[in-house]
Amino acid sequence: LFARDDQPIIPPEHQSIFDAVRAGKSIDDVAVLTGKTAEAIRDILVEVRVRRLKALPIHYIYNREFELPTADETILTNVVADEDGAVRQIRPPKDLPPYLQDLYRQPLLSPQQEKAHFRTYNYLKYKAERMRQGVDPLNISIELLDKTEALLAAADRVKNDILKANLRLVVSIARRHVGRAPQFFEIVSDGNLSLMRAVE
Repeated sequence: LFARDDQPIIPPEHQSIFDAVRAGKSIDDVAVLTGKTAEAIRDILVEVRVRRLKALPIHYIYNREFELPTADETILTNVVADEDGAVRQIRPPKDLPPYLQDLYRQPLLSPQQEKAHFRTYNYLKYKAERMRQGVDPLNISIELLDKTEALLAAADRVKNDILKANLRLVVSIARRHVGRAPQFFEIVSDGNLSLMRAVE
């Protein structure tokens, strides 16, 4: 009944209200369907957001640089250019389906760019975790909640950039080991999951 902060409980009714609004229903429509006021629906939405945020594991690799006063400036605005500035186009293998050939249009990251991406990824999650510690379910600051969720969304975008730049490697390894065998797509799928785990 009384959840501790480290054990957030979301009542099923509140979760279904949250899901309905996320699916595109207006707050007023959900209020009519549930027999609640629009204000009560808004309160439930905020409560579910806080509970979900509190339950979310945020793992990162710490670096002392994250605590420097200039961390935002040096980490978040530091875009590393490729050594020669050229975008390398590689012709995709013709025996791949079109959606896998598209991977070859994604530019690869240089080692310096990849390092910068990972540093940014960890720093964004570090900042989100620090902010999350200030989120109080009993005294909610919508601004703090919005900022924390925005940091996590930015971290996800950086992670997706790293993944997209490395998916070609998964396909290359799968082709080298199984060629065009029937299990090729299964191997690629397993490789993509392994890549996601490795990045995280």
